[in-house]
Amino acid sequence: MHNMVLRVPQSRNAIDPSSGFFRLPNNTTNALYTDIEKRGCGPCCATSAIHALTGRKVHVEDLFEDLGHRRGFKEKGTIHHVLAEVISGYGLKAYAAAFDRNAIQASLSEAIFICSVTHKFPAHGNGGHLVLLHRQAGSQAFFMDPSGWGLEHCTLPIDRFFGSYSGRAIRINLTTRVSGEWHRGERNGATNE
Repeated sequence: MHNMVLRVPQSRNAIDPSSGFFRLPNNTTNALYTDIEKRGCGPCCATSAIHALTGRKVHVEDLFEDLGHRRGFKEKGTIHHVLAEVISGYGLKAYAAAFDRNAIQASLSEAIFICSVTHKFPAHGNGGHLVLLHRQAGSQAFFMDPSGWGLEHCTLPIDRFFGSYSGRAIRINLTTRVSGEWHRGERNGATNE
């Protein structure tokens, strides 16, 4: 199979209303934005995936609210299977499971993954932060990290990426989508490399 390059928009926890992924509702509370900054990596990865695969721009606050109604948060983060249900509500096939490195690498031509890694990818991490892995080229992993650190880091050696991976991820298939244009109009959401 040939390599595909998916255009993944950057969504991030650091509150930036000008990004287009955040809106300021009339009843804005500091508590909501504090929660997004602390526990927003999952919803931010989901907004980027939904936008990349369907062309639909979804606000992080909407996903955060939906996850809250579904009791999709634990003390320090997002419950993966609930986030997968929310993503599936946008017409994408998503599910959470334990995936080993080989399964993920073998599936990157047909799926993208929201992976649980340790922030800033130390050599021996154990998860706690979510990033969107969308491509591997040679020995490099390409991902979207919604943290401030991720604004300047979108690729790492694949061994470093998986050295920090917890073994848990959300798989989002590339083959299904709802109505709407693909991000930036690329056919099938990707371009040939």
